Amino acid sequence: MNLALPTSPWFRLGLVVLLMVMLLLGLRIYQCKAKPDPEIARKLFHLGGGLITLSLPWLFHEPWPVLLLGAVFGIAFAGLRMIPALRIGPGQVLYGVERESFGEFFFLMSVCLVFFLAKEDRLLYIVSMLILILSDTAAALIGLQYGKVFYWSATGEKSAEGSLAFFITAFLCVHVPLLIWTDVGRAESLVTAVNIGLLVMLAEAISWRGLDNLFIPLSSFILLKFFLDKGVPELAVDLGVLVGLALLVYLWRRRTTLSDDALFGAALFGYLVWSLSGWLWLVPALVLFATYTALSTKTEMDPIRLFNVRVLLAVGSAALFWLFLYRSMKISEFFYPYAAALAANLSIIAIVRRKHVAPETPLRVALVRDGGKGVLILIPSILVADGLTASLLVNLTVGVVTIFVATAFFSVFQPALETYPADLSRWIRQSIAVWVASVLSFVPYLHKLSGVF
Repeated sequence: MNLALPTSPWFRLGLVVLLMVMLLLGLRIYQCKAKPDPEIARKLFHLGGGLITLSLPWLFHEPWPVLLLGAVFGIAFAGLRMIPALRIGPGQVLYGVERESFGEFFFLMSVCLVFFLAKEDRLLYIVSMLILILSDTAAALIGLQYGKVFYWSATGEKSAEGSLAFFITAFLCVHVPLLIWTDVGRAESLVTAVNIGLLVMLAEAISWRGLDNLFIPLSSFILLKFFLDKGVPELAVDLGVLVGLALLVYLWRRRTTLSDDALFGAALFGYLVWSLSGWLWLVPALVLFATYTALSTKTEMDPIRLFNVRVLLAVGSAALFWLFLYRSMKISEFFYPYAAALAANLSIIAIVRRKHVAPETPLRVALVRDGGKGVLILIPSILVADGLTASLLVNLTVGVVTIFVATAFFSVFQPALETYPADLSRWIRQSIAVWVASVLSFVPYLHKLSGVF
C-alpha cells in the first residue's frame, strides 16, 4: 500500500493550511468549553503549529512554497488581529492575552529564514525549530504554573523556573538529535547541547514583544553551525567563558544600574565579543561594565536599576558594528573605533550623572572632568593592542579627541541634562554621538580599506 503524498506542491501547501485551520478551530472550541488561561491556548497553538512546520523539509525541497505559506499565514494573522469579528472569535486563541506581542509574525519569519538558510539540511532546521517550539512552550507553561522566583525583563516579570525549563528542554532538543542523526561523539554532543541551551536561554530572557520567536531559532541555527566543528577542549573553553561571564555579571549586578534582562544581555554581549574576536576585544567591554558607576557621580536612582536591554542595545550598537566588520574583513584597525565607541559611552554616562547631581556645574567644566573618563577605557585597551610602540601615542590621541567630540556633541544636543534623561530620545542622541566618535576615530586608517573594495 503506497502512503506517499502526491508530489504536487499545491496539494502539500493545501494540506499544511488545512492542518493549521483545524488546529485553530479546535483550540477555539477548547477555549469555549474549558475556559483555560489565555496564555495556555496561545502556547498550545504555538506548539501545534510548530510541530506542523517540522514537516516542511520533507514536504518541500524549494523555498518558494514555504515563503508562500509565510505570506498566506501572515495575512491570516493580520486579519485575526485587526478584524473585530475575527478577533473576538477564533482570534482569541492568539489574542486573548493582555500583553502586546507580534510573536506570531516573528514565528513565520523564523520558519522562512531558517528553512532558507538550512538549504535542505534537515538537522539544522529541525533542531532550531524544536528549541523554539518545545523550549519556549515549556518555559511559558512551567513559569505560569510553578513560577515563584522572578526577574525583570523588558516586558515585565519572567520566572527562573521557566528559564530552567527552557534550558533543560533546549539541551534535549540539541543532544538527542545529534546523537541519533550525526556522527558527533557523545562528549561533543553533551557539551554542545549545554552551550547552546545556556546561550539560547539567555537570548529568550532578553527578548520582548514576541522577538524570542525570531531570536531563538536564528541563534540556535547560528550556534549549531558554530559548534558542530569543534572538539571537546574548544567547547569546554567556550562553556567556561560563558559561565565566567555570567558569574561576573551576577556578582557585579548591584554595582550597576542595569535591570535583570540587561545583565543577561551584557553576558551575551561579552560572549559574542570573545567568540568573534578574542580576548583583546573583550577588554574595553569589561572595563566599561565594571567601572561606569564607580568612575561617575553617584545618583539616588542607582539602586532602581532601571536600564533594560533596549538601552544596552542602543549603547552597544556602534561597537557591535565594528565587531562584525572585523569578523568579516579581518582588518585589525577596526579595534580602535570599537574601543572608542565604548569609551565615548562612559564619558557620556558620566556627564549625564554629574549634571543631574550638580546641575550648577558649568558644561565646559563637566566636559573636562567627565569627557576624559573614557580615556580610562582607551588606555588599557590600546596598550594591550599596541604594546609600548610608536603607534600607541598616535592611536590614544585619536581616540581621546573623538571621545571629547562625542561627549560635546551629545551635551549640546541633549536638553535638560540635569533631569537625568532616560527616554528613547536620549538613547538615540547618545547612540548618534557614539557612532560619530567611532567613525571619526577610523579616519586615520581609511587607507586599510583600499585593498578590500
